[in-house]
Amino acid sequence: MRVIQAHRFRLYPTPAQEEFFRRTAGCCRVVWNLALEQRQTYGRRGRFISFKAQAAELKDLRREVE
Repeated sequence: MRVIQAHRFRLYPTPAQEEFFRRTAGCCRVVWNLALEQRQTYGRRGRFISFKAQAAELKDLRREVE
């Protein structure tokens, strides 16, 4: 028998930390939605893009932004 246990911790971030959390979550959401849109576009065209190809494109994009 497998037992799964979870813990919840309440966070009390400072205003600066809260802003950082919100920005990070926002960036993650944008990247996820763009990757999903890319996969859907490839699918509509009858093509496939692998995780490896998407990860390489993301790496190149990060270099451009930084």
